[in-house]
Amino acid sequence: MENIKDIQIEALITANEYLFNLKAGIEKVVSFFEGGEYGNGCALIPLIADGIEYISEMVRLTDDVLDKCKDVENLNGFLGEIVEAIDSEDFVLVGDLFNYEVLPIVEDIHSKIISKVAN
Repeated sequence: MENIKDIQIEALITANEYLFNLKAGIEKVVSFFEGGEYGNGCALIPLIADGIEYISEMVRLTDDVLDKCKDVENLNGFLGEIVEAIDSEDFVLVGDLFNYEVLPIVEDIHSKIISKVAN
């Protein structure tokens, strides 16, 4: 039977693979908003939110392996700001939040996961 640490590493390997798709999705959302395609950008936001929720759960379940990764808490704050920006129909801000706030945090989480699964 596998020990908990092995199961956590397997979860991180899955999260690592998933993060490539999540980052590509975020980049696509940013591209849509920068190009004025707000409907297309908004259509992808629920998928991005689901992806962030999945990664947040993986980070929570593997917190001891990731050495208390606090980045997820920051993500949730920016998601709240994105909702406010959507409510205000400030789609330029939505794109900027994804590009300059959310994506760097997701990239940081990904690099931490990569360093753990590489060991």
